[in-house]
Amino acid sequence: MPAIGFICPDNQKITFEQCFGECRLKDALPCGRCKALPYLRKCARQREWTGEPSTTQLLRGIRESWLKITRPYHVNPDEQAFSILGTSAHGVLEHFGKGDHLTEERLRDEICSGAFDFYDGETQTLYDYKTWGSYKVQQALGIRSIEVPETDETGQPILKKSGKNKGEPKTRKVYANGDIVARISALFETAVQLSDYRDKLLTILPEGYTVKNMAVQVISRDGGLMVSAMRGIEEKAPLVPVNGISGHWIRKYLGRKRELLLSALDKDYAPKCRRRETWEGRKCVKYCEVSEICTALKEKETL
Repeated sequence: MPAIGFICPDNQKITFEQCFGECRLKDALPCGRCKALPYLRKCARQREWTGEPSTTQLLRGIRESWLKITRPYHVNPDEQAFSILGTSAHGVLEHFGKGDHLTEERLRDEICSGAFDFYDGETQTLYDYKTWGSYKVQQALGIRSIEVPETDETGQPILKKSGKNKGEPKTRKVYANGDIVARISALFETAVQLSDYRDKLLTILPEGYTVKNMAVQVISRDGGLMVSAMRGIEEKAPLVPVNGISGHWIRKYLGRKRELLLSALDKDYAPKCRRRETWEGRKCVKYCEVSEICTALKEKETL
């Protein structure tokens, strides 16, 4: 089942209906609510499980998707801010597709369904819209920091005049593109998602049309701020090219994930998510909405 309620600012849990009726903290909050009512209603809206997996569900860890389908859980409305920002960006950009372009159309095959964001018929480019933090943007662009020696006006290295490293060349940090490993890792899920949309899209495109390029139009959540500049990011909304993955591999990968999800639903049990799916554990700590339920399940498994 989907989420059933909110986690209040005092960490108490209530249902959506209780929240929308009257805020239980109205006397303790300056405006009678922790968030505006339209914001809260948007947080409560979600996609119902119909028995048909979506591409994004299959990209998650199987245990996460299984728990979100089968267990009641609560969400923190404050943690939904960037999700709402991303949804709003999608909604705005959707209105500007015209001509021989396609936007926000849900496509299906025997494995899953998915809705691509924008297909440019003129350049035959498939786009996805993302709102990412600057760390993710840095990784996706393959930006890395390196130390280079400082030089004087004659090109000679400047040496340190004191300290334990006296006499050694001074260095400064600069940013350069080319961290291919970080880029591939950061864009893996996006590449799978877009490649799946590509294959679905090819089945409905008119004759003479194909998908020549794929890209992510990113809006950086902290673009223009010091943290972004410190990571070598110059643009607030970079366009990031995405390399495609073969359709054969995509069908095998998503087909297997579909089998695992449906099996979990049938057996009412799913194995732990892979470390890559948990962002090496970071998602479990702060970003997974069902981590509390998962932790309780892990404790039972160790008994």
